[in-house]
Amino acid sequence: MTTQSNTTQQSTAIGALVLAIVSLFVPLLGLVAAIIALVMISKVTDEEQLGLKTATKVIAWISIALEVVFVIFAFFGVISFFYI
Repeated sequence: MTTQSNTTQQSTAIGALVLAIVSLFVPLLGLVAAIIALVMISKVTDEEQLGLKTATKVIAWISIALEVVFVIFAFFGVISFFYI
């Protein structure tokens, strides 16, 4: 690959990793950030960025799972508030 393409792929991978990390700490909007991170990292094809790709995917999926659990707990919390 050329230097420009390699630099672009590295920047994309780092940006996706930052979004994945931010998605852990921002409620609800973190779900959107995690999905964007997964889309961004899927476009990185450089083999040198394999570690960043793996870390981004793991963090983004953990964030998505935590968001789903948060929404489920919030839903049941609201229901139990009105029916108890």
